[in-house]
Amino acid sequence: IETADVLFDGVADTMESDDGPDTATTTLALEPRSMALGRKFPCYYLPEDQEKRFPGDQGFGLVQAIQNREDTWGRT
Repeated sequence: IETADVLFDGVADTMESDDGPDTATTTLALEPRSMALGRKFPCYYLPEDQEKRFPGDQGFGLVQAIQNREDTWGRT
């Protein structure tokens, strides 16, 4: 295939397959990417969230420490 027409741009939600004796059918439920805009994501870039996912990881604690720091780059 040299070029393909894009009929849909989104994400797969669920997939069901049915294997019969002579045929196989796959049904894919899709949803547009815009559906994710209304969802709240339960994970943020906070030390508490990182600790839940990776116990003992202190990396995001360093991010908060430098968040409001003013640095001078280049010559002064």
